[in-house]
Amino acid sequence: MDDPQSFWMLNPLNLWGDYGSILAGGFTTSPWQDEAGRLLLQRTGPYVPAAAYSNSGFVVVTDTCREQLLRDFPDVRLKPVVKHQIVELHWEQWSRDGDMAEELPDDHEPESYVLHGEHSEECARAMPDLWELDLDEGIRSSTSRHPAKSELTVDPSTWTGAHFLITIPNVIPIHLVTDTGKQWLLEHASDGFSFRETILGSVEPRASESGDALV
Repeated sequence: MDDPQSFWMLNPLNLWGDYGSILAGGFTTSPWQDEAGRLLLQRTGPYVPAAAYSNSGFVVVTDTCREQLLRDFPDVRLKPVVKHQIVELHWEQWSRDGDMAEELPDDHEPESYVLHGEHSEECARAMPDLWELDLDEGIRSSTSRHPAKSELTVDPSTWTGAHFLITIPNVIPIHLVTDTGKQWLLEHASDGFSFRETILGSVEPRASESGDALV
């Protein structure tokens, strides 16, 4: 019998705190979608990781990564992303061993790398096409809060079998991957994520959940 899958929360790249999250994953401000439901991405360029998780709660992948992802996981859905505000900044050339003090924005706010810069259409054109992962609810979860941190428990008996998924309930969706999904990201997109293991256990459905949330 195969070993059971573990489930991992996707977190932003663990680099320079929130600065690394913004630089690797970008962000959105209101409105965060256009009328067609496409993500309005704000980030630096032209370098963009093959895939990255943002503190704003989305995962964006490049066109090349999308093609490989669909070859290996044909059921994954993706939506095109609008390069809404792209500011030229070559942060990928910075030393990752230093404290980046010389690279900080004047106000020390990580979003200022983008918000205080000008959109560069030339830079946007130099970037690959980008896609947002559009994930289904795939496992029931509950969050318990401790003094130091919150912990996420997921119920393997409710798992739909997807290797890239969000939790139920999804008022604030939590992006998860299985061991299989994590290994794929480490092989194809290691420069855009960190991972945090969840706790496996029984989770009772909430009264507010619809009866057909999971089959």
